[in-house]
Amino acid sequence: MGLTSSGQLLEDKLKNQVLQKGLLLEFRKDSERVLLAVAQKADGKKNWMVFDQVCRTSRPCIFPYFMNGVTSSIKPQQVTYIVPGIDNFDQTEISNFIQKAQDNLDPTLLEFAWNELLETNKSVTAEELAEMIFGCAEPLESYCAHLLLSKDEIYFTVLETKGCRSVYGPRSTVQVEELLRRKLAKEAAERELQEFVQLLKSAKLMPSHAKPPKSSWKAEEKIQHKIESLEAYAIDACTNDDQKKTAGMILRAMGLVKTASSALNLLIDVGYFPVHVNLDLLKFNIRVDYPDEVISAAENLLSEPFDPDEAVFVFFFVVENLNKVECH
Repeated sequence: MGLTSSGQLLEDKLKNQVLQKGLLLEFRKDSERVLLAVAQKADGKKNWMVFDQVCRTSRPCIFPYFMNGVTSSIKPQQVTYIVPGIDNFDQTEISNFIQKAQDNLDPTLLEFAWNELLETNKSVTAEELAEMIFGCAEPLESYCAHLLLSKDEIYFTVLETKGCRSVYGPRSTVQVEELLRRKLAKEAAERELQEFVQLLKSAKLMPSHAKPPKSSWKAEEKIQHKIESLEAYAIDACTNDDQKKTAGMILRAMGLVKTASSALNLLIDVGYFPVHVNLDLLKFNIRVDYPDEVISAAENLLSEPFDPDEAVFVFFFVVENLNKVECH
């Protein structure tokens, strides 16, 4: 067990609280959900019956939105935090407590605490962080600090955990800078994906004659990369994993199944491919698109009636040698 800079053993900070009736606790419902609940009574030798509240939405967020309460049996290992300073919490107040905590959260406070703890090289518990950023370690403030620490992926790392108690330490400046860089890059990529998805959705809604030309999808490099990834996926011609991953993300964001036919139909719907696209020509990289002026000239020739008196004949010459020329 390690020492903090003040010489205090981490063990001293990991004194676990025993479960008892009336405690407000946080527990892991499943791999995706962490809920608040009130301990009701022991269930056998180790488990506890708790009254929790069912998540109303699966939308990713720090707090789920809750509705009807449910009594369930949980194992001690599922408990992730016991809110300190509460002995007999009213289960009907869980939603209000959650709302107050949500209103009280400010992730920027973590940066302030990180700077201070990095200078002193000290570890911190949720309650100690609450004292630092809120000025007190009351139940609500302690739970807010716990949420900030447990959801943080930038400034702090878990040094030690015992039961439902954890001690956190500040990351180094180099680590924080790199994590922030990755976070910003990820957010930028997500914005670009959403912007591209909106372009696809808008193009789908347009009438056939008003859909953007194929050339417009290649005007910007970031858009070209995505549309070409979709194209490669549609004709089973992906040259690397990045193209497959990009196409998969686009299809998922569009609410489509991850199949080549989905990608093909999407490209037809936005006007990138003609309705009767010839996949064989695309697979063999045979050119099927030409400049507008070439297409226009071809259409004019096809629309004019054939007049043999004005027909243009093209002669091909095969040069056998300099003294003899055959004309065909």
